[in-house]
Amino acid sequence: MDIHDLLDHCDWAEAAAAISLYENISKIPSPANRDLPLHVSLRNKAPTSLLMTLIESYPEAVDLPSSSSNEFPLSLALQHLDDPPSDLLLRLATPASSKGVSSFGETPLFAAISKKSPTTVVSQLLSLNPSAAGVPDEMDQFPLHEAVAVKADEALIRALYDAYP
Repeated sequence: MDIHDLLDHCDWAEAAAAISLYENISKIPSPANRDLPLHVSLRNKAPTSLLMTLIESYPEAVDLPSSSSNEFPLSLALQHLDDPPSDLLLRLATPASSKGVSSFGETPLFAAISKKSPTTVVSQLLSLNPSAAGVPDEMDQFPLHEAVAVKADEALIRALYDAYP
């Protein structure tokens, strides 16, 4: 089995062993769709420890959109992981990834607000891409509207308003 098969079958222990044994395995795109192991792992809700190992072994992957959906790992994490930890989201948040859009038409800023991510994560995304405050989702809702709807922290609501009044 190659790394992608292990990840598709959610064999996390074997995948972790393969990553530790083979130096460049995290850089090998899937023969099926050209996605990297990080993309496949995020879609399959891999454990945070495995995701962090993949990022450590190939840090540049956080700035590479998946070939199959053209989504950055940050968007994939916000879309597929039930409760992504702040440290993972902060590792995935870069100037490039903060400008991505999910298959649902959401910026990472909007998605993080929707998921009620910690204020530190949302603030970092706003800092990396302030213009995202002015980008509506597919239903023409702005991040400020979503922040009010999910009863976000008042300081965050103020920061969104200041970024896009």
